[in-house]
Amino acid sequence: MVVEQWREKRQLEVYWSDNLTNWEETKTAILPDKLWVGTRDPHIMKGDDGKYWIHVVATGNKGVKQSQVLRIRTKDFITFEDPETILGINDIEWATLIESPYLKEHNGLWYLFFTYAHRRYAETLVIVSDNPNHFDYEKNVVTTLFGHAAEIVNYKGKEYITSCGPEDAHYLNGHGVTMAELGWLKQE
Repeated sequence: MVVEQWREKRQLEVYWSDNLTNWEETKTAILPDKLWVGTRDPHIMKGDDGKYWIHVVATGNKGVKQSQVLRIRTKDFITFEDPETILGINDIEWATLIESPYLKEHNGLWYLFFTYAHRRYAETLVIVSDNPNHFDYEKNVVTTLFGHAAEIVNYKGKEYITSCGPEDAHYLNGHGVTMAELGWLKQE
């Protein structure tokens, strides 16, 4: 598990478990000299290159001031490759406005789901690409969904999309995770 932790500053760390109940902290930052202090919201998947892909939101990768989704590759969660920017939006001066990236392959295309919180807390944008290493915000936004921090899960042969946490304070602590069946339009 990759966790955002506060140890004198915010950082990402790996936690280990063999039973999903008891977790061992490494207390070692992932790429401490290459990740900006606000890098957060990890999504982990097995990539088509045989490595694990950790997708996070950040800004400042390679000195570029923009909201970014980064990919960090690893084979073992001990050594990590340099972060790669797979999405950049030229919208900021100092902090990312993107939250909760989630990458999904479907019928040969890749879909990047993310909350674009500066517009609306419960707004998930979906961008499509035929290349999982590059997503173009200006040209390939497919849709906007009402939801926050979307993830896709399979259950009993169906796919569902999740959402969590409202922005409205009077709903705070009264709203959990919601799920809705996900449908895909047929491609021509």
